[in-house]
Amino acid sequence: MNRLKTKRYRLFLFPVAVFVIINIISFLYYISIESSTKELLESYFHHNTSELAVQLKSKMKDDIDRSVALSAFLKTSKNISQKEFEQFSKVILSQSPGTQVLKWLPVVKEEERQQFEAMAKESIIDSYQIKEFDQTNHLVSASIRSYYVPSLFIVPYESNKSFFGLDAMMHPASGNSILKAIKSGKTALSPVMQLPGEYGHSLCILIYTPIYKDDVTSLANSDPVDVSKGVALVAVNIEKQIEMAFDNLDVQYAMSYGLYDITDGRNELAVSGNSGEKNFFDIDSNITYESKIELLNRVWLLKVASDLEQIRAHSNLPSSHLLTFGILVSLIIAVLCYLQFKYKLMERESRAGLIENERRLNAVVDSESKLQFELKRGQDRFTRLVSCIESEYIIYTYGNDGGFYYVSDSLSKILGYSPAYFKNHFSEHMPANETNIKAKQYLKSSLSGQRVAPYLVNIFDTKGQLLTFSITEQPVMDLHGKIKVEGIAHNISDRVEKEQALQAARREAERANKVKSEFLANMSHEMRTPMHGILSFSHFGIKNAEKAERSKLQHYFDNINICGERLMVLLNNLLDLSKFESGKMLLQEQEVILNNIFTTCAKEQEQRLHDRGLKIILQQEENIRLTADKEKITSVISNFLSNAIKFSHPDSSILVIIKTVNDGNEASFSIINTGVNIPEDELEIIFDPFVQSSHVKTNAGGTGLGLAICKNIIEQHKGKIWAKNKDDSNVEFTFVIPITGKFGVVDE
Repeated sequence: MNRLKTKRYRLFLFPVAVFVIINIISFLYYISIESSTKELLESYFHHNTSELAVQLKSKMKDDIDRSVALSAFLKTSKNISQKEFEQFSKVILSQSPGTQVLKWLPVVKEEERQQFEAMAKESIIDSYQIKEFDQTNHLVSASIRSYYVPSLFIVPYESNKSFFGLDAMMHPASGNSILKAIKSGKTALSPVMQLPGEYGHSLCILIYTPIYKDDVTSLANSDPVDVSKGVALVAVNIEKQIEMAFDNLDVQYAMSYGLYDITDGRNELAVSGNSGEKNFFDIDSNITYESKIELLNRVWLLKVASDLEQIRAHSNLPSSHLLTFGILVSLIIAVLCYLQFKYKLMERESRAGLIENERRLNAVVDSESKLQFELKRGQDRFTRLVSCIESEYIIYTYGNDGGFYYVSDSLSKILGYSPAYFKNHFSEHMPANETNIKAKQYLKSSLSGQRVAPYLVNIFDTKGQLLTFSITEQPVMDLHGKIKVEGIAHNISDRVEKEQALQAARREAERANKVKSEFLANMSHEMRTPMHGILSFSHFGIKNAEKAERSKLQHYFDNINICGERLMVLLNNLLDLSKFESGKMLLQEQEVILNNIFTTCAKEQEQRLHDRGLKIILQQEENIRLTADKEKITSVISNFLSNAIKFSHPDSSILVIIKTVNDGNEASFSIINTGVNIPEDELEIIFDPFVQSSHVKTNAGGTGLGLAICKNIIEQHKGKIWAKNKDDSNVEFTFVIPITGKFGVVDE
């Protein structure tokens, strides 16, 4: 009985022992599987979150490239409009859903503010002004500061139009980023900021790329603010960028994220959110991952969290229920379960190795595919950019060996040469002028590795026309360590020609305005003097009419008459000039003797000649008859003689030459006096109305009408009139008019 009990006990003890052993083994296996599974899940999560950081950094780099492209467009395109800015910006916005706003922020000094606002009101929006936020957060006109950085162009316009003119320097974070960009000459990023808009607010990172004036070669020798033209702004919606980065991960489980700004030792939460409904940072079973993102002047820390159960539920890894399975197995299949355990353990290890190898292979394939995709996208973007600007721009690469490695096909459209021909013969079509001499110096500096400001180059096209190009280039180093120059040549010939024409027109307008002012001043003086004489002598006559002697009254009347005649001469000159210009002056032609007209004029001027001690030397062909208006020719000769007397040195002589020219078909009258020379560039314009020579107008008075009337009279006689300097002190005035009919040199 006791032996039987012992056997039964042993028979019972064996299954129990097998059961305990199987459960112990199952429990230990469960712990091992859970540990391996957790490591796989953490590795899977870390891979996805590191890819999220890579995606986010890649998108931010793309936005930085867009800012640089926008600055290049603003730099090389002169006098652009809001419409042109919108057309270029739409290309950028269409490629980047995360880009919220593009702006052009020029630097405006206080003394330029009024002119800048007037320009913006005229060409962009009539309500434009430089603005800032007041204490109640309302937009008001900006207070007086040494300089401003207002928005001039904005895209999209409709959702931001009320912020036109907002001074970016008033926001501390934005202002510091702008100053950093301008002073360093490099693109700078702002902290994450809440960007206001008419249709809502959003968290954005502002990318500023500086633009400098064309003549700036170095920031070291000047105040960067003085030489800066402004900055190109790209506002990136960081929440949208993170959302798109999540979309590219193609993961099923939810995550929470936080982006911390750790620049300069700070640890500020910039933006946070969830890809689902939970905040996994608040869950005890969360798993977190941190990744540092460094871009330009800013450093961020990206923290991502999720729940292991979330990841397990959306992964392909099997759940571990071996403990339950081991409890349910019977003693009969204990050995089979043990063998199955070993088999499954080997299978799990093999599967884990296969999964890890597959993950690594997929990572390599994905990385290569992404690189190929980014390369193709960059090539496509470059091709589109070149096709958009090839009508005015030539893209090239130039080497230290003095030759071109690459010239874009747009050269044949602009200059007419093929790129292959131009590479070998470009120097033959560049004149050795001052512009090209300076251009060679700039190119030499670029080839030495220095960055230079844009400069000008002159090149002849196939038609022989000299074109002007604005050159923007930068040095680059190839794989062999040699420096080359990559550049863009912008055809600005039309703009240069228009600017030159505009400058000439401005100079002419300024000259005309100056002449008008001088004429009004002279005419006021010339008319006021006889008018004062008339009023003064008439006042004396009225006051002394009853008691003055007749001779005294006669003296008053004589002076009144002299002043009136002088005033009448001025008025007649104005009326004559008006008639000539309106074509209403008619000639009363008759037979006249040119010599006799001069004799009459000389007798009228005898007293003036005597007073100045002047002597007339006459050289003439006798009795030159012609058909002309005697009164008008008399006024011309009288004007010539009067001017000669006025401007001749005292006690000198005046030479008068009367002769026929052109085989006796024309009569010539010349008068030469010793006096003040006329500048060579004024010999023609002194015959214009209201113009006097700059060498005499401040000394001798006059209205500037006499020579203009003389010119009209001679031209109505179909003749010519001119002046020239004989030497340092002699001036010759000459007119020539046709001798009509049979009249010429005749005997008395």
